[in-house]
Amino acid sequence: MLNIYKSSSLLFPLLLIMSSACGGGGDSEDARNVRSVWRGSLTQQSDSCGTRSAVVPRIVATSGSFTHTVNQNEDAVDLNDGNGTSFLGNIVGDDGFSVDAVTKQDNTVSSNVTCDESQQIAYVHIDGDSDTTANVTLTISKDCSDGTRCQVVSIGTASRSNVAIIPPQDDNDASTPTSCSTLAERQYTGDSGCSIGQVTTSTNGNNILLNPLGANGASSFTINTTDSSVATADNMELQIMGETGYSCSINCTGQLTFTLECFQEGGTTCSEKF
Repeated sequence: MLNIYKSSSLLFPLLLIMSSACGGGGDSEDARNVRSVWRGSLTQQSDSCGTRSAVVPRIVATSGSFTHTVNQNEDAVDLNDGNGTSFLGNIVGDDGFSVDAVTKQDNTVSSNVTCDESQQIAYVHIDGDSDTTANVTLTISKDCSDGTRCQVVSIGTASRSNVAIIPPQDDNDASTPTSCSTLAERQYTGDSGCSIGQVTTSTNGNNILLNPLGANGASSFTINTTDSSVATADNMELQIMGETGYSCSINCTGQLTFTLECFQEGGTTCSEKF
C-alpha cells in the first residue's frame, strides 16, 4: 500500500488550465470529470537522490498499490491518499490533473545540509468524462539547503469502477483566498498561461520574490495592506509573453497555490495558475 506520512504544518497545493482571456483551453465548466475512487499500482523508474534517498527516509513507498479518493470543484481538484494526507491541485490540459503536497521539511542529511521533501501526483490520459483508466506519475522531490535538487520518479496505472460524484470538501477548496504571507517558499510549476512555467518563491516581510519571473528575472511583489490574499508587482513595466508594459499581481489561494494575473494597458491579459 502506498504510504505517505501526514504533515500538519501545511495546507496543500497546485497547477492548471489557461484562462479564456489568454486564448487557452476551455473554461472551468468544461473541465474533465476526474471525480471518483481510483485504485492502481506504481513502480519506481528512477532515483537521482543517491545516498540522500537512504539518509532521509522517503515520504512514500515508491512501488506498490494505492487508493486515491479524488474530489473536484470545477477545475480545482483535491486528492486524499487514505493515509491522512490531502493534496490540492487542478485540472491540467484536457485529459488529466496534477496535485501536490509538501510532507516533510528540514530533514537533516548531514551536519550542514537539510532537505525539504515534496511530492506531485499527476494523472493523464483520462480521455473522457466517463473514462475509467489513467496513467499515473509520482514525483518525489528533495530541495536541499546546499542548492541541490534530486527526484525519485515512479509510474503506473489506475482505474475507477464508476464515475460517482463525490461532494467537494469545503476546507480543502483550492479557490479559497488565503494570506500571501503564508505562501510556502519553494519551486512552483505553472500552466504556462503567461509563458512563465517555473518560479521559486521567497518571502521577506511584506514582500514576495518570484525568481525568475520569465525574462524579468527575480521580481518583487508587495502584499496588499487591505487584502493580504493579493500581492502586486513593484515593477509595472514587466515583460510577459515577449512584450513589455505589463502590470501583474498574484492571488494566493493556499500555502502551496497561487495565480498570477497580468494585464497590459489597452492590450492583452493572461492568467497562470501555480
